[in-house]
Amino acid sequence: MSAAVRKPSELKGIHVLIVILCFFGVTIGVNIGFATMAIRSFPGEDAQSPYQQGLHYNKTLQARRAQAALGWTSSVALAEAHNGVALSITFKDSAGRPVEGLTLSGSLRRPTADKYDVPLHFTAAANGVYRADLPAIERGLWDLRAQASGGKHEFDIDERLVWQPSTQH
Repeated sequence: MSAAVRKPSELKGIHVLIVILCFFGVTIGVNIGFATMAIRSFPGEDAQSPYQQGLHYNKTLQARRAQAALGWTSSVALAEAHNGVALSITFKDSAGRPVEGLTLSGSLRRPTADKYDVPLHFTAAANGVYRADLPAIERGLWDLRAQASGGKHEFDIDERLVWQPSTQH
């Protein structure tokens, strides 16, 4: 009896083409999948209409120059409170005197997504201090965006804050 000898198959051009097409097909498919997941989880836009916001940039620059000419300063502090967190903003005029009689509004935002925004409702304390009581917030980075107005003056605050509550309970 003779043993059947199997002839080794040859690598042909069609086989190389199929391997290359499969490799690039899988690579492109994975890239499309990852890009789709990334866009769904964070679209990259923080503002609803960034184009319109860009058109109004000259007004923003003008408001910043007027604010600098006003000479006011502000300082921001976060502190643990009875039922959460207290945010306080202190205003002083160019001579260092407290600025009283302001109306403040704003929000505390996470830099990564606007779904964590906390609206702020301020009350005047004393000596130019305005306070907003918040629920407990997560530790980490937060952006404060607040506007103070008093008479014909306006003052914008855009400040990054780090919240690190004490670990003792």
